[in-house]
Amino acid sequence: MHDIKWIRENPDRFDAALQNRRSSRSASELIALDDARRAAILAVEQAQEKRNSASKLVGQAKAQKDEAKAAALMAEVGALKEQLPTLEAARREAEDALRNAMLEVPNLPKDDVPEGEQRRFRREARLCGSFMHPNLVRVLDVGTTQEQGLFWFVMEFLEGRDLWGAMKRGRTVPLHVVCEIFRQVLDALRYVHLRGIVHRDVKPANIFVTRDAFDPDLRTVKLLDFGVARDLHDETPEDPRLILGDPRYLPPEQSRPQGAVDARSDLYALGMTFYEAITGHHPFEDVFDQHPRELLRCHRDRMPDPPSRHLSANVDPRKSMAMDAFFRKACAKDPEQRFPDARTMQQALYEVGRYA
Repeated sequence: MHDIKWIRENPDRFDAALQNRRSSRSASELIALDDARRAAILAVEQAQEKRNSASKLVGQAKAQKDEAKAAALMAEVGALKEQLPTLEAARREAEDALRNAMLEVPNLPKDDVPEGEQRRFRREARLCGSFMHPNLVRVLDVGTTQEQGLFWFVMEFLEGRDLWGAMKRGRTVPLHVVCEIFRQVLDALRYVHLRGIVHRDVKPANIFVTRDAFDPDLRTVKLLDFGVARDLHDETPEDPRLILGDPRYLPPEQSRPQGAVDARSDLYALGMTFYEAITGHHPFEDVFDQHPRELLRCHRDRMPDPPSRHLSANVDPRKSMAMDAFFRKACAKDPEQRFPDARTMQQALYEVGRYA
């Protein structure tokens, strides 16, 4: 079965594959259900943020002996608490609607899926099935269907949203939140790098922040999608024509076919993600509407502006300098000038976090 992420990225191929098969849901209908699910999740998170902000302001108002303001804020907090169960119920209903609709989608025969995608699917199942780390998605079961010989695997169900979903709404992510998210991602990268695996597609959409049903303050970060990962112990040749990964985040060495990659390639991609999360901008966003080769050229040849260029003039200069230095080290053109490993990058992140 195809997942909703694949359907969103390939709606025409999905509809074409189902043209001669019974299915009550088109790609556009499934995407609409997914949009409703995302909107419901966002409504819950916004209400939680408003409640938490108002709760903090209550304490400030009481400290200032502003009883009228404190009473108004307490009423707002109470109203939000009453609203949350309804919003949670709407979220569960939207998630159930999408899940039930996806169950109606029939399995597609092997011929409808290119061999390259089948190979990447099997690789992801093999790699993820060997992982035992809290910041990596667990594979619960694998198998093959008897009727069509389709290979499948079952992963743990995650509730929450990816980092791209938070950034796409035009918001930056607070530095203390970025530091906590990236700390966990670096834990995951250290785990896979020690096993000789390079992710090759680190980006906001593959960094997922889970939401606990009982503790709203508990956030566990998961690094997703090992479909284009490279096992450095595997000497099987790859297609020499392909450049794998998202061109917005590719390190220079990965921007050419068969470029030699290692752990530092993932750290470069994470550095690009860091820039985007704290500034709301991508260093090379001015070429997004051009051919992807221009993005690849920028990664190889163009020096990006420092993150501080996009920050307010009121930001502590020490904070700006720390973020600039962190990004500059992570995204050096020469891999030898980057952080040598995830643990070293994590230690540098702690220093940045001192200014959060």
